[in-house]
Amino acid sequence: MRIQPACFLLVAVLCLGSVFAQQSWNTTLVGRWPNGPCKATFAANNLLYIGNGSSVEILDVSNPAAPVSLARVPVPGEVAEIFVEGNYAYVAASSGGFSILDVSDPARPVEVGTLESRNWTLGVFVSGHYAYLAEWNMGFRIVDVSDPAHPVEVAWDARTRIGVVKGIFVVDSLAFVANSVFGLRIFDVADPANPVEVGAYTARGSVRKVQVVDHYAFVASADSGLRIVDVSDPTHPVEVGFTKSNTPVIDVAVSGSMAYVVDYFGLRIIDVSDVQHPHQVGWLETPSYSVDVSVTDGLAFVADDVGGVRIVDVSQPDSPEQVGRYETGGRVNRVFYSQGMLYALNDQPEGF
Repeated sequence: MRIQPACFLLVAVLCLGSVFAQQSWNTTLVGRWPNGPCKATFAANNLLYIGNGSSVEILDVSNPAAPVSLARVPVPGEVAEIFVEGNYAYVAASSGGFSILDVSDPARPVEVGTLESRNWTLGVFVSGHYAYLAEWNMGFRIVDVSDPAHPVEVAWDARTRIGVVKGIFVVDSLAFVANSVFGLRIFDVADPANPVEVGAYTARGSVRKVQVVDHYAFVASADSGLRIVDVSDPTHPVEVGFTKSNTPVIDVAVSGSMAYVVDYFGLRIIDVSDVQHPHQVGWLETPSYSVDVSVTDGLAFVADDVGGVRIVDVSQPDSPEQVGRYETGGRVNRVFYSQGMLYALNDQPEGF
């Protein structure tokens, strides 16, 4: 077992006695514990934005060995993905929809705008004045965020409703949509109000995420590894290379000639300098379930679910080394209420 119950969280609860006495259809939320597993990271300018359950936490990682929490702000649901652009952090908050945070002062982030989800908002990418949202089994949405306090949906593409949409990446006027059933779908979004599908690549297995660099799409497939697709002609994408994996590939981040892949069990580093012959050069196991990765300045930041964040020195790709970590709230498996106190049994990883 990679995970074991390791600690109790003790939470003071006010007025819960009257709440528990109410019928389930007539209840009132009086408080919540927002911390939990880490499933999202975004690194920029010595700052790391992470999902900590249903809150966004901002860390100073100028010293990777000793990350310092600057602030934490709750959002409406579990954080699935974060995208930071300028003074704003854009958050895919699962069942809680879409949130926009003003992070101009990283020590005092403020939620300024929200938009309800059509189902579960699992991915977000921002380009220009528009946010592109991956909406689980409800396709993808395009949202005007020119006024962050009042995000407005301008388009919803239902053609991707079959299957699950978890990731989206936008380059120039093209949106690359990761669909679990139909693979990679490519849309012309020159007119954001009227997206037009122009091409598709069908991968073997469930496509989770995609990143586009130059004219190549790096596709994370849960069942068939990392696939590299030439999208120089978006109407006719062609696979040019791949790496097999015995474990599900969940996310990919490309930096320079390396692709950094997480596969539940850890971080894999793949040399993609020759896109036709990619090959693994490094590997680091993580204690929990690695689900997201960001890379910048020779560091990889791995979202490791109940294992929090793992900070990995990847300056030597063939020998990655964990140099720091930050624990998040873990996952609550059991709760017990007694005399105004709520006891929560929390999962934490073994060792590491």
